[in-house]
Amino acid sequence: MGKRAQTEESNDSEEERRPRLTKRPREEEEEEPSTDEDSNGDDSDNSDSSDDCSDSSDDSCTAPDSKRPRVQQTLHCEDYTVGWVCALPKEMKAARLMLDDLHESLAKIPGDENTYTFGNIRDHNIVIACLPSGQYGITSAAIVAENMRRSFPSIKVRLMVGIGGGAPDKHDVRLGDVVVSHPTATSTGVVPYNFGKTVQAGRFEQTGFLNKPPRELLAVVAKLRSDDSSLPDRISASLGQLQERDPSSAPFTKPPDDPDRLFDATYDHIKGEDTCAKCEASKLLERPRRPTDHPKIHYGVIASADQVMKHGLTRRQLADDHDPLCFEMEAAGLMDSFPCLVIRGICDYSDSHKAKKWQEYAAATAAAYARELICVIPTHVIQNSLVHANLSPADKAMRRKDLWESLTFDQIDSRQSNIKSALGKTCRWLTSHQSYRDWLDPAKLPEHHGFLWISGKPGAGKSTIMKFVMSRTKRGKIKKSPANAAVIHFFFNARGEELEKTTLGMYRSLLHQLLENLPDLQQVLDTANFSLLKEGSSFPWELRLLQKLFKKAIRKLGQRQISCFIDALDECAEEENGHEKDLEEYVREKLETKNKKQTNDLTTQILRKSSGVFMWVVLVVDILNKEIRRGRMFAVKGRLDALPAGLSDLFEDILTRDNDNMEDLLLSIQWILFGKRPLNREEYYFALLSGLSTSEALQSPDEVPAESMELFVYNSFTNL
Repeated sequence: MGKRAQTEESNDSEEERRPRLTKRPREEEEEEPSTDEDSNGDDSDNSDSSDDCSDSSDDSCTAPDSKRPRVQQTLHCEDYTVGWVCALPKEMKAARLMLDDLHESLAKIPGDENTYTFGNIRDHNIVIACLPSGQYGITSAAIVAENMRRSFPSIKVRLMVGIGGGAPDKHDVRLGDVVVSHPTATSTGVVPYNFGKTVQAGRFEQTGFLNKPPRELLAVVAKLRSDDSSLPDRISASLGQLQERDPSSAPFTKPPDDPDRLFDATYDHIKGEDTCAKCEASKLLERPRRPTDHPKIHYGVIASADQVMKHGLTRRQLADDHDPLCFEMEAAGLMDSFPCLVIRGICDYSDSHKAKKWQEYAAATAAAYARELICVIPTHVIQNSLVHANLSPADKAMRRKDLWESLTFDQIDSRQSNIKSALGKTCRWLTSHQSYRDWLDPAKLPEHHGFLWISGKPGAGKSTIMKFVMSRTKRGKIKKSPANAAVIHFFFNARGEELEKTTLGMYRSLLHQLLENLPDLQQVLDTANFSLLKEGSSFPWELRLLQKLFKKAIRKLGQRQISCFIDALDECAEEENGHEKDLEEYVREKLETKNKKQTNDLTTQILRKSSGVFMWVVLVVDILNKEIRRGRMFAVKGRLDALPAGLSDLFEDILTRDNDNMEDLLLSIQWILFGKRPLNREEYYFALLSGLSTSEALQSPDEVPAESMELFVYNSFTNL
């Protein structure tokens, strides 16, 4: 597979083109209407904090004082270093209440549809974004975060703050408590609980893992936990002071008329009732009274999925599988592309019982924790990531060289070197193939987007063809290819060392080659965060950093072209969470069911049974669609249950299920396997007919209608 790309050089660094803004006092900010949406929210622990909330300040890190003097200044989008994402308007209002100052709005870059609130806490400039009204879940959160990332390139601290549903089955999590995502021995801190497979005894097993929160943020969390035991008290005091100073914060107080009640997981709420007044008191669980009513801080696993968790028994089952502290709906969409710390205030218990009056208070406790966290972050922690800008030219050049050399590894080119080159004039047929010629034609770029996919059965010579085309490209034998085009490649090797068969090795190799071919692009290494790097050539590069640097290098190509060759993609030996999402998107797009619930149920069952094998999913969806087209919707689930889980077993089932045309099927397979080249329809028709019929049955090609040929050929391998 190859790809050719070119981009325009960016001029974003020109000072006169930067959008500007000024601060405005809090009193001018318009209040946003409140809504009543639901939002789900290892060992839990009381958090600790530091008295040193700022490098130099006489004020404690409590509620912002609206009477503090506002220092007027002009800011740029590059001045914002903290990104804060919310899902609901009430969460965004709670976030605004935590700011020391509110800033003037900033013009957005093209394509960014987010609405932002700008401000600061201490010396940290903060940009806050909320999901569009009525749009929730993983995808919406990912879009908002990606737009924020593009618009504010200097963001180093990323937070997802809001409400969630508690998981009290194994932990003493209560309404108003705060849950903070934190890695455990078995989890990265956020678990996408709807991606996985069912194994023995019906146990759910996770098949993909999301990124951890950034190490810098985890270090700040550790400081909060270890330095001071008064954090819960300070959060309560902060909220109390805020309510005294700002009347608009009244809805964010603890609800006095709605007690914190936890029902047995097996007991559902009475349908049609807006409150729990008629629910059986005997089903309430007794819990020990806490010494104070301050919110408790918990650190551990947050379960995330594109659905609201509102069922006690399901909550209990997932608690056994993942041991979460709470449930929510957005974090799984952020962790890979927008690695962040997730902070959730508990507003209900992830069951059917009503607790809506706790939502504002839970949003406020989460926002107050986020404020405490930001206050503890020293300004120099963020500035360290930009320290390379102050290096001398000689030091900067040496740093680039060291980082570039650290990308290489011992087996970086071994697979490609071991592939035999094409003999004589073999493989030259490809140069006249229409698909290949279209790939080289700039006029056809809108049709193929620079991609050429070469597929075939194992041992057919795909790797040799890839090496042949790559060699021609390097030697400049491809017409219309500019002289300054760069050629990079990676050949996966399933039998090789770890870096030979993973995307980590691929990105290291591709970035190393690209920066070698076009040395001016090595400037992208200056943007690598020092806190992520270690000295020496054995530096353990992280995938997300490599991806970020590679994208930056591509964007700086200008009018230059790049040809990228990737071989044996099927030998990549790692499970990707994105692959699971691709499978789900394919099923939802191709499955011809009309009922949303049936689609959801079938999609879940297909994904669990597929074990991540795309071919299995493609075949099964086609089988189920045949039942649907026959009006046999009632039989679809039974058909799916009867299909074997393994790909080999599925092939056997497909081949042996229909016994009516077994002779035709066997002959079809023989011609497909043993033919020297693929046969056209007419050749295939008479080849089959010669093996199935007597010579008297053979007719002249002119005597057989094309429709008859096509129907016969189709029916001969209908099971395939």
